[in-house]
Amino acid sequence: MHYSNTASKRTKKNQQGQWRIGLGISALLLLTIAALLQKVPDFVLLLYLAMSGVAYSLYAYDKKAAQRGQWRISEQTLQQVALLCGWPGALIAQTRLHHKTVKTRFQIAFWLMVAFNIGGLLALVYTKRLNEINLWLLQWVKA
Repeated sequence: MHYSNTASKRTKKNQQGQWRIGLGISALLLLTIAALLQKVPDFVLLLYLAMSGVAYSLYAYDKKAAQRGQWRISEQTLQQVALLCGWPGALIAQTRLHHKTVKTRFQIAFWLMVAFNIGGLLALVYTKRLNEINLWLLQWVKA
């Protein structure tokens, strides 16, 4: 009987976290659509995908290190990767790996990083700076 109670708590907890996975995937899908519609340059989508992969990998490494009592990834590093376009992958990793979801201070800082990242992206889109960055990158690659 104790086992089923624990299992039902785990199921409920997993269901509650599904919105976080959905948000991370939705953000990446929205960026994919924006890139396909040429609302943002392709490099933006590639950056978010790459940094999300980095974020997920760092969370996975940190979770294993925590379980083994080994050297850990600093919370500051995890937050910086989230700020630098990795927050969708970080959000998915937090939920799938059950890592850093309960620590209130970490979550407050994480959501601030998400807000700063989205705000920065919107500012770059609104001011057309992304187009300038894209042109600079294209010139740099051709050089």
